[in-house]
Amino acid sequence: MLSSDIRTGALILSFQVSGRKIEKIFASRGSAPALAIGEMTPKTLKVAAVGLESRPYKNLKAYLTHMEYLVRQAVEEEAGIVVFPQYTGLLPLTLLPGFGRILAQLEDLERDEKNLRDAFRLVIGTLGDFLWETYMATFGCLARRYGVYLMAGSIYECSGEKIYHRAYLFDPAGAIAGVQSKLLLSPFERTFGVEREEKLEVFPTLFGKVGILFEEDLAQFELSKILREQGANLILSPGGVVGGEELPCRELLPVFRAQERGLYIARAGMVNRIGLPVTGRAGIYGPFSLTSGKDGVLAQGASHTQGGTVVAHTDLTRLSKWEDLYTADHSPAFTRGRLLGLYDRQVDLPVLERQVSSQPAPEENEL
Repeated sequence: MLSSDIRTGALILSFQVSGRKIEKIFASRGSAPALAIGEMTPKTLKVAAVGLESRPYKNLKAYLTHMEYLVRQAVEEEAGIVVFPQYTGLLPLTLLPGFGRILAQLEDLERDEKNLRDAFRLVIGTLGDFLWETYMATFGCLARRYGVYLMAGSIYECSGEKIYHRAYLFDPAGAIAGVQSKLLLSPFERTFGVEREEKLEVFPTLFGKVGILFEEDLAQFELSKILREQGANLILSPGGVVGGEELPCRELLPVFRAQERGLYIARAGMVNRIGLPVTGRAGIYGPFSLTSGKDGVLAQGASHTQGGTVVAHTDLTRLSKWEDLYTADHSPAFTRGRLLGLYDRQVDLPVLERQVSSQPAPEENEL
């Protein structure tokens, strides 16, 4: 029954959704207020991290309206780089005819790992072309339409018999500027048989080199170190934690990585209540000495269970003058006598600094 529903839905979607149709829908909306990105410099760059609250979409126009609303919201705040969360590429699955019935069948398999793995491979294998075309056309058009760099979250991608979790960066012309696979898989991805790759790259932009690290990849300090040594001064992180509540230690990871390496991190967040729960708040982080509160937070969403885009000014030129306040001053006597006791102290979470909006996006006829 599940296999039949998915294959039938895929056939119907092949007639309803295409890259050409997506381009026509955007073209029918007239011109958009594109950013004058050529006038922006590393010193004046603003970055936006999207806090996306997922929803079921009744048709293709409703999906495109929501994605465009999130990009336009960032551009209105003059962001030159916009970051979406991981799993963004799966949102069009709600367009699948009979999606509610298919989701109920998948939830019935929750305790059976083998059947879950087979079902996951069936979904990605059957609907992979539809998801890929929708993802590439949607975010390529939006990057070109608004004249921004757009890190479009992530998508599961088939390569032969293997499935990878990848994030794509689009340039202001709508072309692919970079692609990064996830390196450290989540528990459910290991269960589902997702493959990992070893390559970690930086990508040139008008503002310097950037890297991409997934939510789980931020947990390993070596990865941000590698990107920094390759010249990255900004890390784009498609965030989102599967399974419910986001732990305080997870929220602090971008704070730690930014401080350790002397760079900025833009981490997008996802709140999903359709099927598998996903939480995570958006935030933009930098070295302690370069943030007004000396806490590593430039801007942060209200909570991990609430959406809302955040925007912050990231003066990349200041990174050359960055100094680690905690390691620049060496005191052997202090280290011997006092340092170990500091590990007993509690660490508080950073305080909310700024949020652009947590209001729900408009329906398609309100844009």
